[in-house]
Amino acid sequence: LGIEPVLPFRKSYNRAILEDIPELNLKQIDGWGQPYRELFSSLVSSTSAISGDIVHSTFYTPGFDWKYRAWPSATTLYDMIPERLGARGRFGNAHLAKKTFIKNADLLFSISETSSADMQDFYDFKTAPPITTYLGVGAEFSPGAAVPGWLPDRYFLYVGQRDGYKDITTAYKAFAHAFEGQQVSFILAGGGPLKEYEQSLIAELGITAQVSQHMISSEELPGASARAQALIFTSNFEGFGFPPIEAMASGTPSLVAQTEISEEVCAQSSTFFEVKNYIELAEKLQLSIEKDISVTSLIPSGLERAAFFSWENCAKATAAGYISYFDAH
Repeated sequence: LGIEPVLPFRKSYNRAILEDIPELNLKQIDGWGQPYRELFSSLVSSTSAISGDIVHSTFYTPGFDWKYRAWPSATTLYDMIPERLGARGRFGNAHLAKKTFIKNADLLFSISETSSADMQDFYDFKTAPPITTYLGVGAEFSPGAAVPGWLPDRYFLYVGQRDGYKDITTAYKAFAHAFEGQQVSFILAGGGPLKEYEQSLIAELGITAQVSQHMISSEELPGASARAQALIFTSNFEGFGFPPIEAMASGTPSLVAQTEISEEVCAQSSTFFEVKNYIELAEKLQLSIEKDISVTSLIPSGLERAAFFSWENCAKATAAGYISYFDAH
């Protein structure tokens, strides 16, 4: 696309980069202390051997805005969830120096228009006009993905973290209201083992035997998504939200809490329910398992919508943003 990426580091956590882009010759970060050593080394190392036209920071670690101050700067905005919820991290602001990076950015990318609007609500300064670069869903998510043999015959799928604004409580209540004691399972992919409050709630709802959590691998997830009766997505806030798009790409209905971001990303290709309304979600669950036309009729448009969110489109929008900046300066 006419852009040459130059990395100022030689080690990474990112499995996709390590395995799928061998040309970068990166090594994996291992061990408990090594990430901190690598971060410190990156911060204090000289920039004299690095050449480039613009520096694009995809994280907000304090100090790096100062280190690369000699170059024009680009920054990516993901979401404003910590600001909206008043979240605090171990060292204060959960997104570290995000405000500083965004304020000083010469070129600003945002993964959704909703994130851009949220940013403008919270910051009292003008930023570079955000360029929307929607994220992508991998081609491995498709209706024909291989299904893991251990999965039950009928199940609903929930993917990722479950606490706080992810609102798993609404999903548990809806599932129990719809299917308590029936031969229907609720599979939780990732997100860590069930916590004590979850176990207590599940037991109280009478669905302990139906709910199970699995550390589903990235190789198994596309098949698990393709086989599910539907995906349940109860999150109240997101910057983008991968699971509904992955489900739609898999030919699987997605039952999604109706928020600004879900309306932007899913458009008219998902079945919406009111945030925290477990009764309405339960009704959608029953329609899904009955293959009701109100749910199944959205599958073709879901496949078409998901195809728009490709990494190729994301890369093209990013490259266009760089080039437009270069042309203007």
